[in-house]
Amino acid sequence: MVELADVQHLLEIGPGRGYFRAMAQLLGYEIKTLDRNADNHPDYDCEITELDPPMSFDAVLAFEVLEHMPYQDSIKFFSEMVRLTSRYVIVSIPTRQLRLRRIAKLRSPRLPDLPPVDREDHWKPHHWEIGRKSYPATRIVSDYCDQGVKLVRQFSNPRHKYHTFFVFETGQPER
Repeated sequence: MVELADVQHLLEIGPGRGYFRAMAQLLGYEIKTLDRNADNHPDYDCEITELDPPMSFDAVLAFEVLEHMPYQDSIKFFSEMVRLTSRYVIVSIPTRQLRLRRIAKLRSPRLPDLPPVDREDHWKPHHWEIGRKSYPATRIVSDYCDQGVKLVRQFSNPRHKYHTFFVFETGQPER
């Protein structure tokens, strides 16, 4: 997990099977979840725009959620995440990898560029990913920073580079 100062209250959007929630609770965080899918047993079963909690959260998180909506909708969704936090918004977004291209180039540097390899999406399809045409990380960071936050960290797990994590900080006072 990312070390963040003075963070205790978390809101995870799109908890899936609840792995992050379980880990966060073991580490002593107070965590709530929001999801439109009641099968995921969220604390808040509603749209993000409908949520008006009595307090803001220290951090609002969404892992592998934003790419499941059209890009412009993801910016509005991100803005709602900013509304609900007093400190941080943390998101992860799939990164289109060109692994086959890299392997082929290593074996034969004179090969022409190969097209990126798409993967099959078994759930709701991805509308966009980092690295797809028109979606470089710089554009995504710029559009999200336009929502009143600043990027404080961007990273990937060196052993699993298919997801990029972004930590944004707000300048909002606590409610």
